[in-house]
Amino acid sequence: MIPMPLYLFLFFELIIVTYLDIRYRKIPNQYIILNLILYFFFISIFKENYNFTFGHYIYSIMFIVLGFIFFLHPQKIMAGGDSKLLASIFLLVPTSYHDLFLLNILWVTILVTGFCIILNILGNLSNIIEHIRRKNYSKIYAFGMKIPFTPVILLSWGWLGIEIYGQS
Repeated sequence: MIPMPLYLFLFFELIIVTYLDIRYRKIPNQYIILNLILYFFFISIFKENYNFTFGHYIYSIMFIVLGFIFFLHPQKIMAGGDSKLLASIFLLVPTSYHDLFLLNILWVTILVTGFCIILNILGNLSNIIEHIRRKNYSKIYAFGMKIPFTPVILLSWGWLGIEIYGQS
């Protein structure tokens, strides 16, 4: 079980970080540093929820590496702040919930991305049809949009809470 103080702390932190990410398109490093400090605090209090094997750190390492690769991609697929935030959150989440939280992130990403794609297509439908008529297919990609990823993390965390605490 994820300790309720940890769950609530991360939930409210994600609300604040999501607001800042949507408003300023930036995730302050102070939240990542705070998560790292809290990691050492929580592992000393809730030792039974953490195992100190490589498996506990694999998702954090994965998000740092993928974040670096995606940040260097010409399209900037994922911002550096998103990957650092996810890495720090996965340090705090007890090991037994890593897979479930990652699965929630994947599902919410698919749902939110699909919804945004549909809205984007509907909002630009006349322009897209015009470019298809002119066989100017390269211009269709210009209608893409970048969305902040922290709302996806927040929704995934909320879903995880419903899955865990909704059972009791």
